[in-house]
This record gives sequence, C-alpha cells and structure tokens, in this order.
Amino acid sequence: VISPIEKPIFIKINPIKKTTAVLSPDRGTQSEFIPQTSVDIANYVRFEKPCRLRCDSYDFGTTALYRVSINTSQLRFPVVLYYSEVTPFSQTWRTLNRNKVKSADCICSGIDCGFPIDVRGYRFLHVIYAPSDVVSVISAWRLEYPFKWKNPIKVAAGLEPVVRACKATLVACVDGGMVDNCWRERAQWTGDLLYSFKALSCLADNKEVIGLVLHQIAQSYSPTVGMVLGAWPIKNPSFSKVKMPTYHLIFCMTALEHDHVLSDPLIKKVVLDSLIFWKRFLLNGLLVGMEGWYFVDWNFSDPRLHSQSEILNSEPHAVCNAMWYHVIETASQLNLIKPSEFQINVDKFHDTFWTGRGYSLIPIESDPNPNIHATLFCLYCSFGDRFRDQSIGYIASMIRDGSVQKQVSPAVGYFVGYALSKYCGRKPCVEFVREFYLPLAEKFGTIHEKPVPTSSLAQSWGSVACCLIVGDHQEGVSTVFMDLEQNSNGVNDQNVEKEKTVFKHRTRIQGRW
Repeated sequence: VISPIEKPIFIKINPIKKTTAVLSPDRGTQSEFIPQTSVDIANYVRFEKPCRLRCDSYDFGTTALYRVSINTSQLRFPVVLYYSEVTPFSQTWRTLNRNKVKSADCICSGIDCGFPIDVRGYRFLHVIYAPSDVVSVISAWRLEYPFKWKNPIKVAAGLEPVVRACKATLVACVDGGMVDNCWRERAQWTGDLLYSFKALSCLADNKEVIGLVLHQIAQSYSPTVGMVLGAWPIKNPSFSKVKMPTYHLIFCMTALEHDHVLSDPLIKKVVLDSLIFWKRFLLNGLLVGMEGWYFVDWNFSDPRLHSQSEILNSEPHAVCNAMWYHVIETASQLNLIKPSEFQINVDKFHDTFWTGRGYSLIPIESDPNPNIHATLFCLYCSFGDRFRDQSIGYIASMIRDGSVQKQVSPAVGYFVGYALSKYCGRKPCVEFVREFYLPLAEKFGTIHEKPVPTSSLAQSWGSVACCLIVGDHQEGVSTVFMDLEQNSNGVNDQNVEKEKTVFKHRTRIQGRW
C-alpha cells in the first residue's frame, strides 16, 4: 500500500527588489513593446528588444517553486516575467545549460491580478516592461511540500549551512514526487533517487514520497529490455537517453534500501524480474552487453562518464558490475534470491579493472588508468575492500591536487566522504565536507548539479551531502588520512600499522603511512 502524499502548501513571501536596469534595444527604433506577438518570449527580451525597457530584478531568497501575481491595471503595455537562478538579467543565459532554459511569461495590461497558470521554479524574477509604465505591486508565494523535519538533529560543528542548503534543495525538488531540479528540467530522473532519498530519509520522516516515486518509476519497466526508464514520467518515452543500465541498477539499490521486504508488489516484481532478465548479461563471470546510456556523473574531463558510447555496450563496465554486486548481495541477504545464480566472479573483476592504484572504468587492456568514479563506487558497494588501502591513497592524492573538486559532482562527492568515513574515521570526512560542500552551500544556499555551477543551482541529488555530517558518529581514531603519502605504486604498505575496530558496519583504520 502506497502512503498518500501530503498536499503541498503555499507560503507567502516578500521578494526583495535587488536592481532596476535599463535594457537597450537590440534592433530598430520601434517604440512599442509587444512581447505577446512573439513565439519565444525569452528570446524576445534577450535579443529582440524593439525599444528601451526597464528590468526590475527581485530576489526570492532561494531557488524553489513559486507563484507570483502582478497588478497591471494601470499599465499601457504588457509585462514579461522572466525567471532565473542567477542575476543580473544579462547573465541569465551566459552558459550552455542556462541558455537552453527559456522560462518566461507575458502578462497583458489592464488586469488587477495577473498570474501565470501553475508554478515556476527560480530564485530571481526579472520583471521587464516599457519605461513609460510603472510596476509596483508584486505578490508571491512559495510552494512547499509539508515536510516532517527531524528535530533536533546533530550536525558536525560549523557545517549547519550545508544542512540548511540540503533542506532548501529538497524543498525546491519535492513537489509530491522528486524532480532533479525545479528550474531547468523538472524531470524525475531515476538515477537521482539514491542520493535524494538518502537525504530525505536523513532529514525528514516522509517515506510516502519515496514510496510514490519508486512506484511511479516501476510502472515504466520494459520486459523487452529488462529496465525501468532513466526518467519517468516523461513527455516523450521514446527519448533515446532514458534506457540507462546504471540508472536501472540505482533503482534496484534504492528500492532495496528503502524497503527491505519490497512490500510494494509492483516494485518487488520489477526488481526480481529484471534480475532474472539480466542473468543473460553474465558472460565469463562479468556483467556485459546491456544497451543504453551508461551515465555515471558530469565529469567533463572524461566523456565516458556522461556521453553515449558504443564501446561501453561491448565491454564490461566497472560501475555497473559494482552496482550489480551490491544489488545481488543485498537481495540475497534479504532471502529474495539465491546468489549463486547471479554472482559475478570477484577475482575476474579485480583482474579486469584493478590498475595498481585504483579501479579503471573499463578493462585495463583498453584503459590502464585509474578512474575516480569507478574507485568510489567499488568502495561504496563493498567491492573494493581487497585494495582499499591503495584506493584510499589514490583518492587522497586526487583530493590534494584538486582533481576531486574538478571531476566529481556534489552528488558523487558523497561517495568520497563515505569512503573517508568508512575507512579513515569521522574527522577526515568532516574536513572534506568543510572544504568541498561548505563554500558552495554558503554561496548559493542550495546544492548545485555539476562540478562547476554552470547549470542547475538546486539539484536534488546534491542534497545527499547532509548524510555525511548529520547524526551520531564515533570520532575517527586518528587523522591518518591527512598524512597519507602516495607513491607511484599506491600506498606504501611497508610502514603501515593497522588496528581495525568494527562498529555499525564501519571499519576504522589507525596507522602510520
């Protein structure tokens, strides 16, 4: 039985006018402002302005879903409401992804209370109008799901802004379901679930949202490909990118983590049917041959992590195999399957992907270089314990030279913190959060999507950062991580003194490196 979702509520807010700017005309000397005649209102005020215009920019405080109304009863010309996550207006389309978003409405003159149908996602509202008019009355409401926030919660000292940013990000992205962001796409991407649902479970008691979204996505399952779609619901189900092996495995991981007994019959059927279907992809001890988009993260220095490549369909993929191992281990522990029918060959996996420093994304015969994402997922899925010391040393070197900050999104940054907490103790994890997440949380008030903030600034998957710093944690036994010394062969094991203490499924390592 799916718990009914709560009814979202509107909260009255008071936007702050930040600036008033004059926009120069782009063409001609036409005197009338007639945006209602344009088929593209956003481009009309960006590049086709027929005359001088005024632009009042309002700050709504945080990116979220808003409803706004405006009084145009005394105006001669229409008003354009243009929505963005950044300001000033001239910068709102200056990156590739921002240029794609054309979120704008036209309100005609002569109306006491004019407002767009439904809500829009943004932080800044740019009210654009003819200079002969005067716009003064703006009313606004933020749409919020009625979260049952856990209170009180323990947060690592000085990192409260990170938790506030994670909460604000969830407010922006939970609209009954769980969308990736409210401004740019507002799509329910399957792969975002693992991250955003961890955050939701950490900060609030709203399992009904998780149950609803998993049930919705389960309805997209195709028995011909053995996968749920990478995004669902979606306007065009034929969209080529929604067949995604990595995202289907994340669906299974999330379903098993959310509800160990899979009490929703549809979700249980989809998970188990897909596992049976995927047995055909087990070849010589590894999973290989699934068609689709092997998306892992937005790392622009390695297009294999986010672009579609036929090579990834024909060779074993480290992240997929690690995820599969995690799903099979979890399902077997819950007595849902017999593991012997589904297991991959662990020795074959390490022989195929271990480089000596970290794990490669594809077989080392094709690429002998370690990959930070493959290494992180192997450690998260408990598949990398055999070489954990070398793997942690590799991650340490990537943090020191700034590569992690450049190559890892705020979502996958969670796995960096997870590995540090699991293998090195609490302190290095907290320090990583302080360096990686705190600056962006303080700057934007939400958690952005990609390694650089050129796209969505409130992306649901980034809210997972809170899981690294909220709750009761035992302190790490030393600051060993900060003293890791990396050599050409990985961590120098000759000088290691280890003391292992197991608690709550965590392993602490005390040593001298």
